[in-house]
Amino acid sequence: MKLLLVQLSDIHCQSSDHNLFTKIDKAVDALCSLTPVDDVILVFSGDLTNNASNEQFKIGQDILERFLSKLAQGLNCKPIPTLIVPGNHDMVLPSDSRTAHDINGWNKDEHLSEELNRLSSFFEYAKTKDCFQTEQIVDVVTKKYDKFCFQFYLINSAPYSTREKEDKQLHYLPSYVGEKLSESVLENTIRILICHHSHEWFDWETKEMLKRAFIYSDIIFFGHDHQAESILISNGSTQNINIIMGGQFAPNCSLSSAFNALLFDSDSLDFKYFEFVWKIPEQIFTYKSKATIPYRQPGFSPSKKYLEKLLMNNEQPNTNLLDYFVFPKLIPTGNVFSNDSTEEIDIDDIFDTLNFEKAIKIVGRDRSGKTSLLKYLYTESIIRGYFPILIEKKDYKDSKIEKMFRDMIEEQYECLGNYTAESYNQKSHSHQIIFIDDIDLIQSEKARTNLIDYVLSSGRLLVYSVRNSVENLEEVVKERLQGKDTCSFEIPPFYKESRDALIENICKIKNKSLADKASIIVALDYLIQCQSGFFSLDPGSLLQYINYFMNKSTREGKGIETLSLVFETNIRNAILAHLGNENINVVLSALEYLADHMYFKLRSELIEVHIYVKIIEDFNRRRKAAINVKKLLEICQKSHILQEEETSFNIRFSDKNTFAYFVAKYISREYERDASNMTKLLYVMNHICFGINDTIVLFLAFIRSNTKIVLDIAAKSIELLQSYQEWDFEKNNIPFLTLSSNQNINVPTLEDTKAAKKQTEQIEKERLESVKFQGIFDYADEDVNKEHIKILTALKYAQLVGRALIDQYGMLEASEINQILQTLYTVPQRIIYAILMPYQKHHDTMVKSLKRFVEKEIPEDNITEDEIKIELANAGTILALNILNDIAYNASNSSTIIALRDIKASTMNYKIMQLMMEENVGNTEEFVSKAISLHDDLEKNPYAKMLIAKIARKHILYSSYINHRQIDRLISGNIISPKGKKMLIAEQGSKVKE
Repeated sequence: MKLLLVQLSDIHCQSSDHNLFTKIDKAVDALCSLTPVDDVILVFSGDLTNNASNEQFKIGQDILERFLSKLAQGLNCKPIPTLIVPGNHDMVLPSDSRTAHDINGWNKDEHLSEELNRLSSFFEYAKTKDCFQTEQIVDVVTKKYDKFCFQFYLINSAPYSTREKEDKQLHYLPSYVGEKLSESVLENTIRILICHHSHEWFDWETKEMLKRAFIYSDIIFFGHDHQAESILISNGSTQNINIIMGGQFAPNCSLSSAFNALLFDSDSLDFKYFEFVWKIPEQIFTYKSKATIPYRQPGFSPSKKYLEKLLMNNEQPNTNLLDYFVFPKLIPTGNVFSNDSTEEIDIDDIFDTLNFEKAIKIVGRDRSGKTSLLKYLYTESIIRGYFPILIEKKDYKDSKIEKMFRDMIEEQYECLGNYTAESYNQKSHSHQIIFIDDIDLIQSEKARTNLIDYVLSSGRLLVYSVRNSVENLEEVVKERLQGKDTCSFEIPPFYKESRDALIENICKIKNKSLADKASIIVALDYLIQCQSGFFSLDPGSLLQYINYFMNKSTREGKGIETLSLVFETNIRNAILAHLGNENINVVLSALEYLADHMYFKLRSELIEVHIYVKIIEDFNRRRKAAINVKKLLEICQKSHILQEEETSFNIRFSDKNTFAYFVAKYISREYERDASNMTKLLYVMNHICFGINDTIVLFLAFIRSNTKIVLDIAAKSIELLQSYQEWDFEKNNIPFLTLSSNQNINVPTLEDTKAAKKQTEQIEKERLESVKFQGIFDYADEDVNKEHIKILTALKYAQLVGRALIDQYGMLEASEINQILQTLYTVPQRIIYAILMPYQKHHDTMVKSLKRFVEKEIPEDNITEDEIKIELANAGTILALNILNDIAYNASNSSTIIALRDIKASTMNYKIMQLMMEENVGNTEEFVSKAISLHDDLEKNPYAKMLIAKIARKHILYSSYINHRQIDRLISGNIISPKGKKMLIAEQGSKVKE
């Protein structure tokens, strides 16, 4: 059976609408595209008229009757019933009516009858539709279709209206209404509320009463706000509330209109939602959006006690998992979804796939969020009418699998005497979902096979999680599914968008300010960009980082401790968790010794077990230690510091950052014993562009907090590039770049911000993937002397110097800071000159080559040589700005900016670099003031003005909560064009509102 619910709202009929039926006919045409349909109900959510005159009610009646007649004819169904509630415009309210001030002073119960009298014309019409026959506050209309009983609660919210916006929170309903709306619901009963005003328009007590009553309803229809949309909100436990907002249906074809439709399917047990909007130029209704709304079967369900236990989070005390959960951007790894699809997997995809495939595998490493995802799917399945069971490793009992299931049912479901398990088993098996967490931790292959067989052979649905793909397990599932491939989803790391959403949610439940949120976002972004791979992007680990930065006394986003206090602590804690009787310091020293031996003596990232044994035995002998070789390996494997290859007896460090950390620790200890022994330190510094040497140097800088190392790096970076000039666009020493001067830089649009987020996530993904071993010794020592390697080395040095300025700020002397500043301002300009000068020398040749390319590959575009020159200049300018921004990002925060401003900006290039330092601090107001001032100073140089505009655009693009007044300042200062402003302001405004 398919039942169509059509919602019209806010027609506001006037005398001029008497013969306006075209749009009504077009709405019928749009709805007829939803066939097949068995029955239809019209839901009208208020404001049929504009001022409640009898003439307007007559016009409204004509419009609706034409609509009902034509729709019944078009869908070939029986006469269509109408369920209608009044709106504020359906009340008789002359100009001298009571005001909001009057109503605020009333005892509203005493004035209720006189308010209802203002609706006499509406009630007269409503009775012709069998609505509000006897009850004028909340009328209950019951209709039966197939095996389902539909209960419609028609709520009269019109009393105490004033037709003005000021009547918000004046609306009121008697207390008995809440009791009526909260009556228990029988099985196969679908409860639908219809009301003109949303709960937000009522006084506090009525609003809270309505919100409590909402949890007993499947669908809630509202009107009044003239905005058609479907809203899903949570009541804080396992139930979501589906609210359908009616748009304004203006009969005039030259005005915007919208309406909604819900198609209930008794087979799939869901509602399909359609929002139709009027296209004025084309004179047609099309659906703007659609979604699936599941039907919640009341009655038998998991107990509140179990759900509270299930959703309790130990890492976030006194919080519910659903309060901060972020649905991960799942990656399909089977053949169900196209691997090159750009669409994200959503919750509907999961359940649609499960219904078709019968089994789903969730793959993710420890702390990736597998368990949280299963718990979220568990609660979501309840809302969708399923009957879930969650099995964890501790619950599994192979010998008595049926008894285990009975125990699980009785633990998780409402107790029905001795019949809880029987009640569960009598539910349709196709609506029972068995969630099994970390099934690969069940060691017995036979036990896993028996469990899967029990679930799938009975027709139940299966969702199971694993840390790694288990081939034998997959074969078992395929066999039970008659050879079909197992549908699999992998949980990826939490890149930028998911990470920011998690920070938002945690800050919201902790009542943190926008400034707190922004500083935590900056801190974590700094970790990812500057110390890629040092920190896990799994949600379990991110929660630790978020809590750490949330509890810091300062809001400084970039800064000290990020490596030493988090990375080192994580390693130490991981070992302590599996240490036993071993001494933690001895274990750490042994790992340092092992890493040094592998790196400098064996030059290998992978060693055979017998070599590992020999190295540790040598450590015991030289350090007079007695560490157990086998026990050490076991501890380090459990701590994810060492790993044994699956296909051989070889051992390696779990990732290159861990390897680099222990190498750096050993170099540091040698340096402490003999500061003149610089052999290993100089080696990694000279080879910083290769393998993991840049990571080793970075760890050394943090471990030692040694200003001498930093100053040596600063001097070395300048020395490497001493043969190159600095880029100077005022002197125009790279002339081809200035061809890009005449660009018109606009305020970024919403699409620009989305593209920027995607690009950021892609960069983070590439960085994280680079942590895996990829031939870290794959280079020759003589490569160090190649010119492009020298340039890259200088860039790496400058990055490290910038990070060291932040992390050692306060310990550095003024003279040392001046040396660092010289590096930060000089080296990037030389790098840009060194990279782009060859393009300048061969500019004409390159342009001709590109011209031949476009003539051959895209002749239809008719690209001219001048256009090629401009594109080449744009590309070179972007490269230059990226290099400057890289150094500025690494070096600037609210503390270091004091020193960064102190240097005398002797050239335009230095002034632009200084502005980029300001931009990367994140203080929008200060940055905008500096940008406007510099723009005025450099007014005569069009290239400089263009660079300032690009920097300003970048700031707007990546600032999470930018004040629109600051954007206006940039526009009024002629720095940036206002195109795209409107959409961006709307997005930023919604963020601030949230």
